Amino acid sequence: MENMTFEELLNINCFSENRIKRKKAADLLEMRYCCEIHCADIDKSVLFAHHARGCTIVAAKICKNVVIYQNVTIGSNLRYNKVLNK
Repeated sequence: MENMTFEELLNINCFSENRIKRKKAADLLEMRYCCEIHCADIDKSVLFAHHARGCTIVAAKICKNVVIYQNVTIGSNLRYNKVLNK
């Protein structure tokens, strides 16, 4: 998996049934391209320009023929805010 391209890692991260492979691909995408992609529903035709550098895509549904450029944030991870305690 270490020598895979962005497209191959994205495909595993978004569409693999194997949870361990998805996690490894997600980690490599974040390390190499500084992008976090955890979509509940993403179409295979979605394209990422510039290898999704700096993108955060979380808890989102992305339909056909969408092109996403660098430094884009879509969705929310709804994590606990330590500053506001909520």
